[in-house]
Amino acid sequence: MARQEINLGALPNGAGGDTTRSANTKINDMTQELYAVAAGLGTAAGATLTVGNTDTTPGRALKTGDFGVGADSVLITDWNDAYDNFGGAFIAGNAGYPGGTGESINATGINLRRGGRVGAQLIVYNGDNQLLFRSSYNGFLPWVRVYHTGNTIRMADNTLRAI
Repeated sequence: MARQEINLGALPNGAGGDTTRSANTKINDMTQELYAVAAGLGTAAGATLTVGNTDTTPGRALKTGDFGVGADSVLITDWNDAYDNFGGAFIAGNAGYPGGTGESINATGINLRRGGRVGAQLIVYNGDNQLLFRSSYNGFLPWVRVYHTGNTIRMADNTLRAI
């Protein structure tokens, strides 16, 4: 329905305007429509937003920039203690980083935390599609490489070999 203008009438006393009943009927019709639309928006439309990277309050909607979503990455200096950083730009050789050569590389990572010191980390080397991950349950397991069609070849005996 289109917006219904309430005729306030002429100054100073509203002569010629809508009656109280007519004005209130228009208000009721318009607010009924607004409430119907609001009910169809879903829970995120009315949810309380997160207030930063450490806000893990259940039921909050993630706001742009929190936990690395829609924001620039941050430099993580110790991957073994990176439970609260959910995105990052990394330098090889940082504590807990795979390789440990100390060379600067171009990579992006994600920390997935279930709670406390339980979760997982993923790192993608930008430009060559290498993917590594590790999981944690009160301490991290070693990094492992994910093999895929971009970093393996199929041999004549139908086995896969890393390249």
